[in-house]
Amino acid sequence: RVPEMLGHNAVHEPDPAVQGRNYDVLLKRFGTTSAALEASRALLLCRDAALRLRAAVHLGDEGFETLRALVEDAGAEENTRCEALRSLGTSGSTRAGPALERALSSDVFRLRMLAVEGLGKLRHAPARAQLESMLESAGIYLAVEIATSLEEIGDPASEPALIRCLRREENPGRVAAARALVKVGGPDARDFLHNL
Repeated sequence: RVPEMLGHNAVHEPDPAVQGRNYDVLLKRFGTTSAALEASRALLLCRDAALRLRAAVHLGDEGFETLRALVEDAGAEENTRCEALRSLGTSGSTRAGPALERALSSDVFRLRMLAVEGLGKLRHAPARAQLESMLESAGIYLAVEIATSLEEIGDPASEPALIRCLRREENPGRVAAARALVKVGGPDARDFLHNL
């Protein structure tokens, strides 16, 4: 009875703050019940983006399309978009790769950073060339994250881009590029590192 009441309030309360509190209690105390599942599914359709995000995260793979849509919704709050992207990047789902790749061209720096990080965690090889291209002009934080993602992807084809990064003394991602090159590079790369 209590889970059903919380679920009803989470879905039907007109005040998003009250909806959110009811949903929080429902997930915390009764997260594995059918009431939580039904409320989460219903909240995927609500107007409040933060509630849609929480419901999509709770539903896992079933909430994938909602997470993807939130990332691409320029009208949603930046934090909501970032949390949706972070969830996609840590989902382990290969379906997340294309959404993360699209986020690489976002005007929002945090989205680009999270996309780079997520692509590395997913070891999403199709993004390798785009990441290598970004490495050429990335600032310190992004360059480090890109080199780390290229390391995680682990494709030896990244060797030339990582060597170019190391040759540019002003490049802030040199240490991460060297670490990545140790993992993905062949004998020539190891010789190059030895002679640095």
